[in-house]
Amino acid sequence: MTYVSPDAVRTWCRELTEQAAELLAHDYRNALYAAALQLEALELRLPPALRFEVREPLQAVRAELERLQRRLDLLLRLARPDPQPWCDAVTLMQDWIELAHVVAQRRRLRLELGVLAAPPQRRLPVPAARVLLTAGLLAAVEAANENDALGVSANVELPVWQLRWCAPRRERSPVPPDARWAPLVRLAGTCGAHLAWEESGDMRHWVCTWPDPPSRSHDAHA
Repeated sequence: MTYVSPDAVRTWCRELTEQAAELLAHDYRNALYAAALQLEALELRLPPALRFEVREPLQAVRAELERLQRRLDLLLRLARPDPQPWCDAVTLMQDWIELAHVVAQRRRLRLELGVLAAPPQRRLPVPAARVLLTAGLLAAVEAANENDALGVSANVELPVWQLRWCAPRRERSPVPPDARWAPLVRLAGTCGAHLAWEESGDMRHWVCTWPDPPSRSHDAHA
């Protein structure tokens, strides 16, 4: 029997996940687009009086379709390789906030959004930056309980861009935080960023700082 290394299996799984996400996305996107068109056609066919009576349900359905489209686009960006090695900070922050909504909803947490700002001209390496923020957010809530608060904010004091997120500090792992999250710290370095966490009372605050616009030496695709 031929031995297959776990690393090879993980690589194949990652490649297959990227391909499957690409294939399935077309079906989901087509279905969402068709549903939006049918909803619009239905609304136009309704008499004005009835259209007014059902405007709130129609708006709710339209908002839900738009939410599903955003989540599908986010899933694709997380699952498949990026066509460009760089993305702008605004797009990256929007993806991060969308993911925070997903995490809070699935874990039944209270999402508390603070100031959300990003330097419009800042470019960041992907997918390393996206993976960093995704992994950091998931690590922060790994021990969170239902109804806990997840705080998220992003501030700009040029040239520094700082993203912060916090969650209750409830240690359940025997591995010290410095050792458990060392790979995230190293990953931050490849993005030209600095990742740290600080504790205040029963909360742990994560801080990801991009002190200067990353240079080509920090390009994760190089």
